[in-house]
Amino acid sequence: RVHVEHEVLLSEPPGASSEDRERAAAILFAEHGVRALHVCAAPLLAMYSTDFDTGILVDMGKHTAFVYAIYAGLAVLDAATAHPIEHAPPGEGDTDEVPGVREALLKTIALADTSLREALLANIVVIGGGSMLAAFPERLERDLTSALSRTAWKPRVKANAGRRVSCWMGGATFSGMPSAQERFVTRADY
Repeated sequence: RVHVEHEVLLSEPPGASSEDRERAAAILFAEHGVRALHVCAAPLLAMYSTDFDTGILVDMGKHTAFVYAIYAGLAVLDAATAHPIEHAPPGEGDTDEVPGVREALLKTIALADTSLREALLANIVVIGGGSMLAAFPERLERDLTSALSRTAWKPRVKANAGRRVSCWMGGATFSGMPSAQERFVTRADY
């Protein structure tokens, strides 16, 4: 049994249930002696490392892309939209293609208020290991530009070199903020 006399920032996948969160908290507080805990969806932690408060955050995993629409730091939709993505089998077609990501973005944009769409499309940030394919951000921007050619909207896709670990980097940024302490639940409060 390990006791950790520190605060713990726990990242969770989008859509985690309150039961899962409660079970994790019980284990960390009771069995590991954690002093304080904050639980946050992993892609939202990544926002702290991307330096934006308006746009679309696309977290690409191996089989699913989670798409978050954020305007002025607030979620535009009640939750992330999850979309299955498929990788081309080895030897078939362009192995760098990830069918479904463009469609996922277009579906998410369709759910957002029309007055927000231009601002959201102007700042599309891709993160996660699935976004590390060669020239993926450039191809996604080209595909979106083509799909939206009849509109005045100009999609801009951004991806930094550390996007594979952006959740970790965002967690470090969040934890270092003075206001972060207010969001932690202490063992006594639990």
